[in-house]
Amino acid sequence: MNVLIIDRNEISAHGLRSIISDNLEEGVTTAVALSGMSAVGLLRKDRFDIVICDVRVDDMACDDLLAAIYAHNKCAVVVAKLGHDKRLAVSDRMAKSLPHRIFADSSVSEICSLISSCACATASDSDADESCRGVVKCCGTKCYDDGGLGLSNAEVNVLRCMARGMKSKDIAKELFVSINTINTHRQHLLDKFGVHNAVDLIVKAIAKGIIKV
Repeated sequence: MNVLIIDRNEISAHGLRSIISDNLEEGVTTAVALSGMSAVGLLRKDRFDIVICDVRVDDMACDDLLAAIYAHNKCAVVVAKLGHDKRLAVSDRMAKSLPHRIFADSSVSEICSLISSCACATASDSDADESCRGVVKCCGTKCYDDGGLGLSNAEVNVLRCMARGMKSKDIAKELFVSINTINTHRQHLLDKFGVHNAVDLIVKAIAKGIIKV
């Protein structure tokens, strides 16, 4: 079982790769691409059964990226990382041609379960979500369990911005607060997670399902 992770955020990509390797049995091989073009290069070399894909990569349109994935394996299962509007930005023509094997904004545990099940059989067409024209199946937006860390909503918002690779000044603009406030939240997050840097923080948050990939 070969898994390809396509994500413009290097921390998120390698964090997810590490978690998949730690939680699944032998026989699952993972590869990482940080751009659409590097993904195409990997797709030409190997057959990937599952592709965990940030459809907002900077160098390739969503249509082109999905077309490249299915050109190399028409039976591939895709987990799509969507934008804030939670829509898969594909044209009507592409939407009609896509197979019913696209899942949206899944948690890490859901991804690991999906990989395990796909090792035995591919997802059936009955998994399609009719409300999304048969293109996207949302695995569900679940309330996260922070494991008793006591995270505030503000801290979770900062954490998710950090996972997108944003700096403190950019997070401050996005959340309409001061940089000092953001830095305070960042320090509280490090303390609550018991880590000393942003990389370890994001990896732990992904593992707990607080951040979706």
